[in-house]
Amino acid sequence: EKMKLLECDRCGSTELTESDGSVTCDYCQSKYLVQDDDLVARESTIEINADIQALLEKCKSDPNNRRRYASLILDIDPTNQQANQYLRYGDQMKAKEIAKNNGLDNEIFESWLRQSSYKYKSGVIGGIDIDETQDINEIVSKFKEYYAEKQSAAQMEREERQRSEMEANNLRQRAEQEKQQALASMLITSGFNFDGFTITKYSGYISGDDAVQIDRGRVGMFGGGASNVGDSLLASLVKIRRTALAELKEAAYALGCNAVIGVDFDYLTLDPETANSQGGTTYLPYVFGVTANGNAVIIEKNDRTALS
Repeated sequence: EKMKLLECDRCGSTELTESDGSVTCDYCQSKYLVQDDDLVARESTIEINADIQALLEKCKSDPNNRRRYASLILDIDPTNQQANQYLRYGDQMKAKEIAKNNGLDNEIFESWLRQSSYKYKSGVIGGIDIDETQDINEIVSKFKEYYAEKQSAAQMEREERQRSEMEANNLRQRAEQEKQQALASMLITSGFNFDGFTITKYSGYISGDDAVQIDRGRVGMFGGGASNVGDSLLASLVKIRRTALAELKEAAYALGCNAVIGVDFDYLTLDPETANSQGGTTYLPYVFGVTANGNAVIIEKNDRTALS
């Protein structure tokens, strides 16, 4: 027999069926005992074979009886994670525990929760408590989607940065190769012109320098170092002249030039000495310096030379 005067205090349905001294809700299958005054008793039971999803919905809509519904769910499905969470944490569940149980980064998870539309409140001793009237599995799933997107974006950013760094490195290498080729092909002369070329631009005076220290020749009981200063100087001059010329070319290249004219060398010799703590004189190593001078220019091949 259908009854429409009473109301199910679990789901609010008025579609009730009376049978054998009890009333069953047609919607959620909640069963009630009928008293003589036709009032619905508070004590009720739910069929063990009730639909799990309906029981989960009742867990959300009826927090006061949530643990009882969760226990019934576990009678049907002992592995149901959400029912286990309801039994373990009650109405509130700490974000830290959710993160731990699902292998999430708690700091990122809590930061995401604060920006989401889900209900939460700050814990008394820190952290976040999540209102379990919400679907915890849905929250975890949404966070995982967010985190996967974030990781994917971070990976794309890393790859883009690596590509940019690689391109920049390739550009630097090409620029260095072009520079070395330009320096290797740069013409220098002590004169003021080149046969078959025309100077199209004078860019000014430039120079390149280098220096070397050479120990003084010493003999006797405390002798050591270079015994022949001349030989040591000649061996070093080749090196410092080449270095000075290389610097000269670098200076010309920096001005956008491809040749240097009027090249000559200036030499500098220093005989440094200083007073020592005994009041005598300490002679320091000789210093020999060389400066390569010249004028940076841009030259172009003459057309007649090019045709020949």
